[in-house]
Amino acid sequence: MGWFRSDDGLPEHAKADALVERCTPQQLAAAWMTWLHLGCDCRARGTDGVFTRARALRAVRLPQAVVERALDDLTAVGLLDKGEEGWTFHGWLEYQPSAEEEDERRESIRRKRSDAGRRGNEVRWKGGSQTDRKPIANASQTDRKGVAPGSQEDRKSIAPSHPIPSHPISPPTPSRGLDVPSADPLKAAARAKLEASLARVGAPRLAIVDGGSDG
Repeated sequence: MGWFRSDDGLPEHAKADALVERCTPQQLAAAWMTWLHLGCDCRARGTDGVFTRARALRAVRLPQAVVERALDDLTAVGLLDKGEEGWTFHGWLEYQPSAEEEDERRESIRRKRSDAGRRGNEVRWKGGSQTDRKPIANASQTDRKGVAPGSQEDRKSIAPSHPIPSHPISPPTPSRGLDVPSADPLKAAARAKLEASLARVGAPRLAIVDGGSDG
């Protein structure tokens, strides 16, 4: 990308004053728009300030009559020079770099960027990254080797503290019979009632097993 340069003294230049005296406000605005747009177009296309009528109509995008009047006004005050095939910005090479100079500048920038990218890739792939990756990999392997024996020793030291019994311990067998009081008051009352009924009829005392079909 290039830049279209303008003198900071242009607003008070004699040619600018002459353009003001020559144009109406609308014509003056169209003239400066034409001058600016064509300057940018010549800079972008590398024409060294040369353009045709057709290009002027394409770059400015105003009605043809307005653009042609602006070209005449700019030529009359000396901001443009009229030629056989079109117009040329007056003193273009005094204020703007030539197309050849601009091409050399862009090529120099391209080479610098390319060299910088190449050097960066050399440092990345040959110098830093591969060297950095090796210590990291070795460190990871060392860590894994160091942790594994410790884990095995820990498992060996922990295992004896929790021996597995050779014979499972059977749960205690609950006592059976009427002599053992029941934890449930309702069951105890039922047993007492049943025992009283058996005593009245002279039946022998029976052992009632806790946890029968009734509960």
